[in-house]
Amino acid sequence: MIPSKKTNNINENISFREALEEYTRSEKNVKEIQCKKQLVGWNFEELQCKIKDLISSSGYRGDISIVS
Repeated sequence: MIPSKKTNNINENISFREALEEYTRSEKNVKEIQCKKQLVGWNFEELQCKIKDLISSSGYRGDISIVS
């Protein structure tokens, strides 16, 4: 869960999907989002494809770069 920027309540969280949707709806001209997580024993190619699919399904049409 990710802290919500829309609320003053520090304990309120939103899902990663909700954060992505909020981000893609933003009218700012320059955007960048970075997520970091250490994973062991995962199929990284499949994971990268699924992350790209999730971001694309939220409406984002820009370039997506995932670095491992």
